[in-house]
Amino acid sequence: VGLYIVVPVIVAQLAKGGDASRLIVQLRPAELGGVEVAVEGGRDGATQVRITVERPETLALLKLLPARRRIAVLGQMGELGGFAEAEHAALAPHIAESADLVFACGPLMRHALAGIPAALQGGWAPTSRELVAPVLAALRDGDAVLVKGSLATGMKTVVQALTESASR
Repeated sequence: VGLYIVVPVIVAQLAKGGDASRLIVQLRPAELGGVEVAVEGGRDGATQVRITVERPETLALLKLLPARRRIAVLGQMGELGGFAEAEHAALAPHIAESADLVFACGPLMRHALAGIPAALQGGWAPTSRELVAPVLAALRDGDAVLVKGSLATGMKTVVQALTESASR
C-alpha cells in the first residue's frame, strides 16, 4: 500500500522541480526485502517509474501500481540446486495474477513462462542483454515495469537500458 501512495508523491515533487527522484523502502515483514522506487521525468514530459525488489514474493507489489499495464521483466533465480525447475515453475501463478505482460531470461525461466497464458508472454531470451531490445520495443506511456532476477542474470543491464531510454 505504501508504494501506491509514495509513487504519486514522488511524481508530484518532480513536477515541482524537487529532488525526490529516488526512494528506498524496507518492507515489513523484513522477509519481503527492500524496494527501490526511482522516478524519472523525460524531456518530453513523460514520467517513468522503475521499481526494483529484492525478493520474488514482492512481485505482488506490481499490482499496487497505478498503471495502464504492469510489465514484469524477470531473470532466473540462482543457487536453487535440484529444486530450480520446480521453483521456477511455481512462480507462474504469481506472475499471471500480477502482470499484464512478462519478459524473461535464462533457461530456467522457461519453466515459469510455460505456466502462464500465451497472451501474457512478451518474450524470452537466453540472457538479460538479449532481452533489452524486446522490452524497450514493447513499452508504452503509462506502463509500470518491475525488473527482478538474481545478480548472476545481470538484470542491471535491463534496468540501465530502461533508465537510459527514459532520459532520451
